Amino acid sequence: MFKKISFVILVVLLIGMFSAGAFAATKVLNVYGSWAGAELEAFDKMVKPFEDANDIDVVLAGSRDPAVLITRVEAGNPPDVCTLPNPGAMVEFARSGKLVDLSTFMDVDTLMSGYSSTWIDLGTYKGKLHGVFLSADLKSLVWYNPKAFAAAGYTVPTTWEEMIALSDKMVADGKTPWAIGLESGGASGWAGTDWIEDIMLRTVEPEVYDLWVSHGISWVDDRVQRAFELFGQIALNEKYVYGGPMQCLPLILVTRQTLCLLLRQMPICINKPLLLKVLYLTLSPI
Repeated sequence: MFKKISFVILVVLLIGMFSAGAFAATKVLNVYGSWAGAELEAFDKMVKPFEDANDIDVVLAGSRDPAVLITRVEAGNPPDVCTLPNPGAMVEFARSGKLVDLSTFMDVDTLMSGYSSTWIDLGTYKGKLHGVFLSADLKSLVWYNPKAFAAAGYTVPTTWEEMIALSDKMVADGKTPWAIGLESGGASGWAGTDWIEDIMLRTVEPEVYDLWVSHGISWVDDRVQRAFELFGQIALNEKYVYGGPMQCLPLILVTRQTLCLLLRQMPICINKPLLLKVLYLTLSPI
């Protein structure tokens, strides 16, 4: 399956004029993000040298629910800086004039020396640089357990058709092929959208995908509907999914990894102690 990239992009939000003096006066830099636990600890360690050097307190708070950030911005109470999960979210804020042009206070030449032009372009909207990428994670991998496959005599599929045939064989053997979970608090459903995006990337030309992302074609376009139908071939199959289709929504994905043989997920969401030796398979274009 197509290996899509998940991003974390840093943007500066603004109602009025951005100035470093504002931070100097308050001694607090408010950052909006959804990190918690070990991720929050890592963030705090990352910004500690900056805090010490500038006598500024960096405070991170936020929610996994995208509506919270939108509400704050529309109410005129934006954070100073925000982490966003993808360039599309950045474009939406930039289009409505809510973001700062980073070139007004950053040395873009120095920034470009550390980033390829691709990353700069992805953080740019209509000639203005609004975002800087903090991380990128490989997505869209289908995981399996080599030992379990070897014990059952299963062959790793290389096409969608072979993957469906393998799923049918697993069912015939009395096994449940797939673990699918879409619950994620206020952000529930993103794992499902990843499936649709992956399938679109494999079934249409890149130009069509770009049109879809930029609202050039609708969600009821035949090509988009086909992607949903292909996803439904797995997700709506009572015999394919642990607990059945209706259990995809309320149960968290990581609770199911021990119960099934195939899992499509990004590495950072994998239960690493459990799947330490698990490899991934890639599928050829549909």
